[in-house]
Amino acid sequence: DFTYVENITIANIKAARSKGVAGKVFNIACGKRYTLLEILDKIGLFLGKKVVPKFLPPRGGDVRHTLADITLSKKFLEFEPTIDFDEGLKKTIRWFEKTNPVPVSNARGAR
Repeated sequence: DFTYVENITIANIKAARSKGVAGKVFNIACGKRYTLLEILDKIGLFLGKKVVPKFLPPRGGDVRHTLADITLSKKFLEFEPTIDFDEGLKKTIRWFEKTNPVPVSNARGAR
């Protein structure tokens, strides 16, 4: 599960202000599963480019499936993601375009 950094910041502020949560562990995420190929397709769509994946053999420790359970975050922190996955990905792409000398749309692998 992936989330935008602003969701994490909001959750940390909520945790700092919440009573009775010290020492508890919370998952902070969008609460939806995305495959890496789906993410790659979205990046290509948002860049207006076809991004061709390069498949390599699996590495030890690679996680094949992930979906964070944010039930406790909702219950104890009243957390709900405010930035959905697509919006967060678009913001991330814009940030890279602003801060990198090589435009993301011209990066190696984007076609």
